[in-house]
Amino acid sequence: MSGLDNDVFATFLLPTLRNDIASFVNSHYRFALISNQPSYSLQSRFVVTKIGVNKAGMPSEHESLAIWVVDMITDKTHEFVIERAPSDRSFASRFSTFIRNPDSQAVLVSIQSAISRMRTLSSDAAESIFAALNAEMDTIPLVPLTNNPRDEATPLLPPTNDSYELLASSTSSLSVSPPISRTDTITLTLARAAAVSRAASASSSAQSLANDSISGFPPNTLVPEHCIRRFTPVELSLFELVLLAEVVHDYDPIYGLFQNQCYMFASVMFDVIVQLYSHPSLAFSLNPDVTPASTIPVPAPTPETGAPLNANVVDLPAASDQAGRWSGILIVDPIVKKTVVGIVISKFKVQFQQYINKVADSAPRPGSSSLV
Repeated sequence: MSGLDNDVFATFLLPTLRNDIASFVNSHYRFALISNQPSYSLQSRFVVTKIGVNKAGMPSEHESLAIWVVDMITDKTHEFVIERAPSDRSFASRFSTFIRNPDSQAVLVSIQSAISRMRTLSSDAAESIFAALNAEMDTIPLVPLTNNPRDEATPLLPPTNDSYELLASSTSSLSVSPPISRTDTITLTLARAAAVSRAASASSSAQSLANDSISGFPPNTLVPEHCIRRFTPVELSLFELVLLAEVVHDYDPIYGLFQNQCYMFASVMFDVIVQLYSHPSLAFSLNPDVTPASTIPVPAPTPETGAPLNANVVDLPAASDQAGRWSGILIVDPIVKKTVVGIVISKFKVQFQQYINKVADSAPRPGSSSLV
């Protein structure tokens, strides 16, 4: 670059920016390559100073990830919002897409474990959870099943209390003998639904569940106090954050069962950042030879306030022998979300390392000219 007037990054620093996540990642990477400092432009120029799970007002109750960024060259601040437009696809279609993801088994195991832990609840608490589940199932319209492989409905097992005998006979290969507890009924139904859906969708290609985007805002537009959680990360670049959003977008089937998709999209990213970009002694570093510049402990995230009531509700399959239907149950154990966050972290590390390697390979050799 010959000067800031010719800054290749100027186009996506505008407050009028609105772009899909993948395009933003690709543009940022390409702009870094044609700058005079590719690695610096990718990792260090645009530093994220604060993030927050932003909550829109009533009645939408929409959640997104608010981002505050400083340009280390110009000292200008920039504000962005990364958000999800929730999918309107049916629960059955989302479950089928979820099953096709290779990491779905780990999430299923965590869901089953969380449901099993409901046995540790007081009897009154457990009864209220299952009463709410049964009541919700009774209000959900039944979806006729067809032999059309493109039909979004999935034939599943019955979870209602008066269907234990049918459930036991239908799952005799699992060596289940009545009586069956409510938790066993739900976990067996989930396992059988996964098997049926996996077999039915073996030849189908996975589809994205939602549209995710990044938008720019004028400085001082976003209000940190409007966020239900806030955090100050250590040495997190804008590129890393948006790449993380792309990873979450690409692997969204692994948490596609959560009812509140926009909240989970923002919350999963928030939790990953807290784990990877926290106190310097714990911070994630791809290069062990590089010592984090900051030695100041990072404040802990603000306590979450005003989270949506269905933030952690997972849609679980249920059915009768003639129709498919779906219901939601609150998974109170954090093991489910922890599993999802762990999967995202592993995917993110691999993809970020690939970009670092590509930037290193593009660095000019001694004596060669570079673009300026």
